[in-house]
Amino acid sequence: MINEQENQKILEKYQNDTEIVPYGYDEVIRYKTVYKQFDIVNAPQNVEIAVEVKYVYSIPYNTAIEIISVGNPLLYIPGASSLTINSGGFNIETTSTSARVSNTASLVYTVSSSYGISVGGDIISFDGSIDETTTVSTKAKTYVFNIYLNNL
Repeated sequence: MINEQENQKILEKYQNDTEIVPYGYDEVIRYKTVYKQFDIVNAPQNVEIAVEVKYVYSIPYNTAIEIISVGNPLLYIPGASSLTINSGGFNIETTSTSARVSNTASLVYTVSSSYGISVGGDIISFDGSIDETTTVSTKAKTYVFNIYLNNL
């Protein structure tokens, strides 16, 4: 347990910090953006989901002890010049020790090369164009991201 003098130092240190604010004598609220990558079968690209997690951090134990909330997730494909997501949106379930973020979606995206892309797996179709870009369509797939205290 941190004594009052140590607590005052912590409060002063984090008083004006927008990312870490006082929560208790020996706990603070923190935010962290976590990521998960998913393969696209028959394509060299990956789908990624990023989400910000708000959690309670224990100073004496130097670890996350409780998940408070999960922000709005972002699904994207690094390197894609455009992306259309056809889905019903994200499902988010949160408990004090874990969170589950999922989205069932089909994707249409554009990349600069068709290298490594073939129909089959997750790929329904792809079309090249005059400007040397390739538009790729995927089948519907559920992307699930489980987040645990040890991820924070």
